[in-house]
Amino acid sequence: PHAVAKMATFVALVAVPPAALPSATLPCCGLGVALLCLWAPRFPLRFALAHATDLTGAAAAAAAAYGFLGPVLGLQMMASSTMYGNVKNYGGSNHLLVPTGLLQTALAEQSSAAAAPAWLSDAFGGG
Repeated sequence: PHAVAKMATFVALVAVPPAALPSATLPCCGLGVALLCLWAPRFPLRFALAHATDLTGAAAAAAAAYGFLGPVLGLQMMASSTMYGNVKNYGGSNHLLVPTGLLQTALAEQSSAAAAPAWLSDAFGGG
């Protein structure tokens, strides 16, 4: 019934302190998360204990890991599955298994390009 007031309280606790008083950011965010837990339709700990061994609990744990652990561990840029949502915006490559420019680097030397099939060296050899 008081959804707008709850939303405004949460936004005021989480969004305003970083801009106005940076030293109060952590306590205010903690209080905001605590209020979200109290205002939730089901208490999160009770939900986690009730669904610890079923598919609902596994899906909730996977969603929490995707949304919160991935960005914190540096595996994702943000908790988003939008196009370009996790593009690495600073040095290095976005590709973990096959780095960007692998074939260009490998075929840049004449000896490697000569040993490769013609279509491969034409496409990736760099001329």
